Amino acid sequence: MIKAYNFKDQANSAKKGIDISCDYLKSLLSHVEIINVENNPEYQDKDIDLIWKYENSEKRLCKCAIEVKTDSYTTGNFWLETVSNDAKNTQGCFLKSSADYFFYYFENLDILYIIPLKSAKEWLRLNLNRFRESRTSTKDKKTGTHLYHTIGRIVPIEILRKELKISEIRDVSKRAYRD
Repeated sequence: MIKAYNFKDQANSAKKGIDISCDYLKSLLSHVEIINVENNPEYQDKDIDLIWKYENSEKRLCKCAIEVKTDSYTTGNFWLETVSNDAKNTQGCFLKSSADYFFYYFENLDILYIIPLKSAKEWLRLNLNRFRESRTSTKDKKTGTHLYHTIGRIVPIEILRKELKISEIRDVSKRAYRD
């Protein structure tokens, strides 16, 4: 069965992931500034949500681009989007994003995974056939009309942790900085 989502629910969930990610970054000693670019068309085309400025160990100002995904499921899996809209055949955000890091936040578990995106994309392309494909459906909330399918791969968290260097921050909302 294909799970169906609506835009409003997705937007509320995404906002929570963005807020938690920003609060976590602000809690780090190296933090300088966060710029939310999720509504900037230039960055939307690159699938980038945040630009984080920080000081490296030599006290030089650096920046990195971050894409944030929020997931409410507790299956023990990542859902890595490979096709964002099957009707238009557009590449999914996990493969399309130009971000340096992919922040994957499980809101019901309060766990944030930080995935180095370049190496993760290469890894997924090489291992795509190992993982089951899954589809979700986006529907219009008022009419119930099916708009399009989004396609992704179901990747167990433990496999990605074992095969790539990803960070896991448990109870991230308790560790995060609050203004």
